[in-house]
Amino acid sequence: MSHLRRCSSHLDMQVREMTLEEKIGQLVMAGFHGTSPSPEITRLIRDHHLGGVLLFSRNIASPTQTARLVSLLQSLAREKGGPNLLVAIDQEGGLVARIRKGAAVHPGNMALGSVGEASLARLAGVVTGAELRAMGVNMNLAPVMDVNINPMNPVIGVRSFGEDTACVSRLGVAMIRGLQQSRVVATAKHFPGHGDTSVDPHYSLPTVEHGLDRLRMVELRPFEAAIRAGVRAVMVSHISFPAVEDQRDLPASLSERVVSGLLRREMGFFRLILTDCMEMKAVSDRFEAGEAAVRAVRAGADLVLISHSFFRQVESLKALCDAVEVGELQMERIDRSVRRVLEEKFWLAGIESSERQVKRRVGSKKHLAIVRRFGRKAVTLLRNPAAVLPFRRPSTRKVLCVACMKDDGDLEPLSRVFSDEAPKELKVARMKLPVNPGTDDVRRAIQHGQGVDAVVVATTRADLHPGQAGLLGLLGDSSIPLVVISTREPYDLTCAPANASLIACYSHAKSSLLGVCDVLLGRVRPAGSLPVTIPNLYPRGYGMKRFWHEADRSRP
Repeated sequence: MSHLRRCSSHLDMQVREMTLEEKIGQLVMAGFHGTSPSPEITRLIRDHHLGGVLLFSRNIASPTQTARLVSLLQSLAREKGGPNLLVAIDQEGGLVARIRKGAAVHPGNMALGSVGEASLARLAGVVTGAELRAMGVNMNLAPVMDVNINPMNPVIGVRSFGEDTACVSRLGVAMIRGLQQSRVVATAKHFPGHGDTSVDPHYSLPTVEHGLDRLRMVELRPFEAAIRAGVRAVMVSHISFPAVEDQRDLPASLSERVVSGLLRREMGFFRLILTDCMEMKAVSDRFEAGEAAVRAVRAGADLVLISHSFFRQVESLKALCDAVEVGELQMERIDRSVRRVLEEKFWLAGIESSERQVKRRVGSKKHLAIVRRFGRKAVTLLRNPAAVLPFRRPSTRKVLCVACMKDDGDLEPLSRVFSDEAPKELKVARMKLPVNPGTDDVRRAIQHGQGVDAVVVATTRADLHPGQAGLLGLLGDSSIPLVVISTREPYDLTCAPANASLIACYSHAKSSLLGVCDVLLGRVRPAGSLPVTIPNLYPRGYGMKRFWHEADRSRP
């Protein structure tokens, strides 16, 4: 206890000895461009006493380079005699993973939701946390604690554990414990709940119209569970919640009623609160950068995130200083936030990254085997007409594998992974099509499908891209067996023809695609169950655990 009192007194003294500019710098977390410290981020750290840095894919070339980059950034902070930086990243797994090359990326929250085992979610957190800390990254902007109820949600989807509040709470808490066991600050997001929205705050302001009773029953419960479990940070979203905030055009991140009223006082969370990126149009279309930053801190946020623009970053820092000097923000209010930031830095102290740790931990055989096991267990078989699966000789000698996806170098196409995994006696022809294939693309796929024993199509939100739906319809008219694999939200399986076999794997992460290959080739039986309802098709919890035709339950 005396040790804790000494630590508390030390933090209080540290806050008192800081200048206003040093305090304000601790309240901003900034992104930058390039794989080495840019002139802009260097200036922010040296001249503006920046408290935290955000890393994106644009900053990452390899795990070793990432460790060197973080070390250089921390050296800049130490040169000024200030505290170490919070170094944050979105390493959620699955769809959102800023570090892919050379790392063990688990298949994502919805894939873990299809398995439903808290022990696996915790292990996913431990593995992710261990690899981040080896690279010097000490804060993960994860896990997503949103309950994905709306099939048309454009921004959450497979980033959620599913549509069941209890499952999201249980698995989210397990992942938080795993991350923090590895001494990485876990961040529960996107408070008060982003799961029942149909608008992306990157482009406009979403609104959740539910009353407070419903919010407490569904959206808020996972965050309550996270707070009870000791999560160290919560991210507040740019969403309008009229049940809590009367001003409908005021995002939750800027609302004192949401941040200080609901999250701090009512729910009892007194650790670090951060905003989502303030450059999203839900905020930037309504407020100048400086005004938005002042509003966020006045509402109760401790960290303001600004991911891209150096001009907006500097403007926000200046506006916060000016607001204190004119009395718009009280110094006592600033000190409370600075102390919370320093508490996290104190908790993180003493663990340094090194190239040796990177080589030993990041993408290790052990970690890769673990995430592959997760991907394998998550694969969900929903339909298997005429027992087409698994592919076996002599009935299946040649397969066409088509991947419909965005042109994104960070993502693996199933067609390539399946071609690499298939045994030599199974000939795999592969195609990669745009996410919304045109008439010529569809014609080429149909032509390539002639003379094969089966066609596999990996879809990406086919329910939102009519070109994919058209391709599936034409392939379904053929007598050639068709297997449709949803590589993101399983809702797009509603576009598949009735005679197609259906599989959901929930992500493009290599761990997921390897799991699909294992099921297609009969190396393992499917084990996953749907964590969400596919409207007019299958309920949550459905999944075939054997390869038999779904109408033939007696088949072994």
